[in-house]
Amino acid sequence: MKAIALTVLIASAAGIAACGPSSDPKGTGGKTTSKMDMKSPQPAPPAKQDAKPMDQVSRGDMKGMEQPAMKMDSKAGPHRASASVTSLDANAQVVTLDHAPVTTMNWPAMTMSFKVKDKAMLDKLEVGKTVEVEFVQQGGDYVITDVK
Repeated sequence: MKAIALTVLIASAAGIAACGPSSDPKGTGGKTTSKMDMKSPQPAPPAKQDAKPMDQVSRGDMKGMEQPAMKMDSKAGPHRASASVTSLDANAQVVTLDHAPVTTMNWPAMTMSFKVKDKAMLDKLEVGKTVEVEFVQQGGDYVITDVK
């Protein structure tokens, strides 16, 4: 692996040197050379490594790489927004809202879909109605937890 890295480094340096101005337009350093004299070093073959499936790789060397505990910040929720209902899908328990900016999420006003925590909340939502919603993020979804 080191031999490959060294070869790449040498080739890069040679390429960069060839790009710059030179008082030697032929790039020969004052010597005449033939193509036979110019040999590039051959990289050593990569060292053979014993490959193991990922489920057999030792996790012992990952010490200290644990994820820190999730910090509670403004994005943890719940978040609040004033919104107008643009569509409902009762079967999927999804509502599309045209909401005002949500400062706790650094969101501008936009139209987006939210899941509802429970189906009973859909009774408080109807297309065209303006509502106040409270929501949280659960994985990649935004879930309405309260409607007023």
